[in-house]
Amino acid sequence: MPLIQPWTVPPLRGAVRSLCLGLAMGGVLAVGAPAPATLAQEAAATQEVTVELTPEAARIAALQALHSDRLDAARRLSLALLQRNPDDMTALMIMAVAGAKTGHTKLATIAGKRAYSRAESRDQKFEAALLTAAALDRAGKAQLTKFWLRRATETAPTETHRQLALRNFRSVQRKTALSYRLDLGIGPSNNVNDGSRTDVMWLMGLPYAISDALPGGVWHSGLGMDYRLSESAKSKTTMALDYRHDGVWLNATAHARQPSATSSQFARDMLRLGVTHQWRPKGDQPLSFELGTTMGQGWTAGRQSYRDTGLRARINWQPRADLLVTGDLAAATSLNLLDSRRNAQTYQLGLRLTRAAPSGGTQRMGVELAAITSAAADLHNHSLSLSMGWQPGAAPFGITTDFSLKAEVRDYSKITWVRPDVGVTAAAEATFQKLDYLGFVPQIRLEASRNKSGFAPRDRSEIKMGIGIVSKF
Repeated sequence: MPLIQPWTVPPLRGAVRSLCLGLAMGGVLAVGAPAPATLAQEAAATQEVTVELTPEAARIAALQALHSDRLDAARRLSLALLQRNPDDMTALMIMAVAGAKTGHTKLATIAGKRAYSRAESRDQKFEAALLTAAALDRAGKAQLTKFWLRRATETAPTETHRQLALRNFRSVQRKTALSYRLDLGIGPSNNVNDGSRTDVMWLMGLPYAISDALPGGVWHSGLGMDYRLSESAKSKTTMALDYRHDGVWLNATAHARQPSATSSQFARDMLRLGVTHQWRPKGDQPLSFELGTTMGQGWTAGRQSYRDTGLRARINWQPRADLLVTGDLAAATSLNLLDSRRNAQTYQLGLRLTRAAPSGGTQRMGVELAAITSAAADLHNHSLSLSMGWQPGAAPFGITTDFSLKAEVRDYSKITWVRPDVGVTAAAEATFQKLDYLGFVPQIRLEASRNKSGFAPRDRSEIKMGIGIVSKF
């Protein structure tokens, strides 16, 4: 059974399927002479050719020319048809195929886009989106190619058609050095400022005012770019650039507690550049390694607040098909640009197990040791944390879920008169796989945390919910 079903006349099916398979294999034809900017300009350029054919006979002749690889003839016949009727779907589709194969990629793209906008069925829209993507791919426009392949997945009439578009998308993604990531989220929180559970701290019998928790909401937006510097069968080196903005809003209760507080004073921005190298040893050993370095800068309320640099190493070991063991080692230095006493060095050592459950889904367990050294007593600490997670294999109503729990003991050794902090964080995520638009789906995350501390500013709790958008592929 063909992957692409006919939408108008059977002979077109083969042409569409041939071009789609060519895209999936990553083939790109050599670009010929510069393409005219519009269909009208190309049609004008062929005014000297007179074709004495009825529209139906011209369509048949164009299809026959297309299937016998007389691509220039097919393109010119389709142009004559489009001069007569710019919305002739058969001519638009032929132009999208023949134009792309003869190097007239701009003309083919225009035809494909017009076919998509005039299409009246999912089959037509699907084929038009694929042909537009193929023309853009031949023109070397990888990001636009991926956008139109996302459109193809959205309009696919069957799951088989959708899988074809996905294979094309992944093929383009593999051969493209540059890719983008988008991160958006918003939701309510009862503690947008990391405030304490109380507004007073008692020290040596005297009260001191501290910032208590302010309710409202949090939101974030982020954009990331990954550029593949090099790749071979055993290794890959990637450079990443990330920007993220975290904002809050305060509700009426927050304004009543602190009338002078504004949302902008809690805004944070981060810009980070990193390089990561991944490789596998020779042979068939179930090992992979990763080394990375990062440097970044942060802003608080619009002011530069810190700079940091970091190094990390990771090893992955898969002793059997259903088990992955990951070890992490990291070190980072943070320079506080507002108060040098709060400069800090962070060291982390972690181990994580990920197991595929027999009933489906995955189970995770992890342990981490961390230490922060700083002249500031409320930063200097060492900690031990345990974590576990579970992602069920079943997805009722197309909703995939993930649950996690983390417990941590943190000792601030320079503050000798308080006991170590004890913190617990629980989170649940639900991703609605069936609410798919262009390969993006909504995700809801609910998180609750409690840090119990004898030092009032750190004795806090938070409950928040976030609604975000994630890519399925």
